[in-house]
Amino acid sequence: KIRRSTRAALVGAALVCILVFASRGRASESLIPLTPAESPTKLAAKLVAPNGDTATGDSQHTPVAQKRDKKDMLRTALIGSGVFARDTYTPLLTGPSLADTIDVVAIYSHGGDSGKALAERYEGQVQVYSGDDGLAALLARGDIHALLVLVPIDRTADIVRKGLAAGKHVLSEKPIAANSSVGADLIKWYRQLPDRPLWGVAENFRWESAFDFLRDHLPTGPLSFDFTARMVMDKDNKYMRTPWRSTPTFEGGFQLDGGVHFVAGIHHALSAHIVEVSDSVLDGDGQDPASAHIPAPHSVAAWITLSSGVAGTYRSTYVGTGESSVEFEIRGTSGTVRLQRLNPTVVATNAVQVGKLRFGYVCTARNPAGETIATEVYAFDGIARELESFAAAVNDRTHAATALLDPVLALRDIAAIEALLKGGSAKVDLHGL
Repeated sequence: KIRRSTRAALVGAALVCILVFASRGRASESLIPLTPAESPTKLAAKLVAPNGDTATGDSQHTPVAQKRDKKDMLRTALIGSGVFARDTYTPLLTGPSLADTIDVVAIYSHGGDSGKALAERYEGQVQVYSGDDGLAALLARGDIHALLVLVPIDRTADIVRKGLAAGKHVLSEKPIAANSSVGADLIKWYRQLPDRPLWGVAENFRWESAFDFLRDHLPTGPLSFDFTARMVMDKDNKYMRTPWRSTPTFEGGFQLDGGVHFVAGIHHALSAHIVEVSDSVLDGDGQDPASAHIPAPHSVAAWITLSSGVAGTYRSTYVGTGESSVEFEIRGTSGTVRLQRLNPTVVATNAVQVGKLRFGYVCTARNPAGETIATEVYAFDGIARELESFAAAVNDRTHAATALLDPVLALRDIAAIEALLKGGSAKVDLHGL
């Protein structure tokens, strides 16, 4: 079984009294708004893994959805109908936690066909739009209050600007734009809007309970850290098969598209942002046959310094074979805290704690003697949390969730990646923000 604190057990018992709930997995059973201040252990019973398994692997319990009147739901349009909209957003938006919180009433698809197929997975009449005229017609609808924007990176800023100008609340997927300059200009424009709608950038690493564990168990004393990611993108990977990723028009390829995740996790765990990059080394010219299909650079390694003065190492590699891994260790005088993404090796090493979960993280805090003082296992839960919190923040602009949705945080992420991609040493340029 997954080890839980006494507090988590009490919270779990309280939830049982209110609802018949599934074990922790990727979609939330509770309709209680999530806030950045919530302890990750309080979310243990709310989340569902990408494959539908619960955190303990017990998939026999079916959550009881408490349906609300549609007039109380956030009427939303899905902008984009690609892989991420189909395989990640839609299962959550039609699942027990969000199906009565966010009401998807329209889908915009660049070509149209994928949008029609996606619309069939939602309840009710979901109208599908395509082309420039279709987007204009969707934005003109007064009964649509919010947009979830999931389009290729180089189209994001234009869609966000049009949506905000039409008075729609917007949650746009990371990165904020194709580059930091465009992102900064968009923020400056947004800040000048009268009675501006809510705009948040969806960066799920800032919402992952596993990274909250790092914050909650951060050692004391002078800190140092090592962050290492090794991601496998074989030729048959569904993301590798999307043309805008396999032949990117933006700088950095997967090192930017995925790298903003990694940087956001570092920023969130350490409550500071990267201000300087030193000795950055880039590699990857396609000479490795197994990785030749991956856009360069294949790897980035550097020494990074944060606004708090804390410094550590950053390594990110994309390869064509093997197993993916993410490891993040933070050291201090009072001990260490470590995050590992689940893969076959990590699962085998932590079999008792992990159980049947295969998608998520194992987090461990140790004292100076190396003795374990806390261990938690988490399913991937960041996307579910950010969607639920976005809906809560639309209804209450003073909601704590707005802090983690702030586009400036996303600007810091992409600006740090750009500094890493320059090679050598560079300051992070936030363009006056």
